[in-house]
Amino acid sequence: MDDVQRYLAAHMDLDHLQRQSGNSRYFDHCEAALVAAVVAYCRSFKRSESKGNATSKLQGTDLICIESNTEFEELHSLLLERRDTAIAHADWVQHNTELLSVEENSVFRRVSVPNLVQGIDVQKFMQLSEAIRQEVVAKSHAIDVNGGSRGVA
Repeated sequence: MDDVQRYLAAHMDLDHLQRQSGNSRYFDHCEAALVAAVVAYCRSFKRSESKGNATSKLQGTDLICIESNTEFEELHSLLLERRDTAIAHADWVQHNTELLSVEENSVFRRVSVPNLVQGIDVQKFMQLSEAIRQEVVAKSHAIDVNGGSRGVA
């Protein structure tokens, strides 16, 4: 979650500069930072190879901060869905194309613009990542104090 927070902070800094300048100069930069935050966030919730040193996959249902907060639960689901359909994979709904016409020396094709980050509340995302970070640190501490040898995602 530390990476998530760094990327979100970068997004917020660039977005602030962009708003001050009154243009969309940093639009791509902001989108890239937010995409990086989504990827970093989802890492813990996707199966990974840990060679037994850590839990291979964390479930949102394992975290009280997600289970007890409807807004966090909805954002968590949105982040996973967006990662799976638009960011990390080429889901046809998000990444589609259609041949419109073929003329003598021209081909006209419509290509979709995937919905990478629309609807992601950056402030709420920062709060969610901090709540998860705090909960996981507490769980790791409890495991370590009780003599556990396995890490936590």
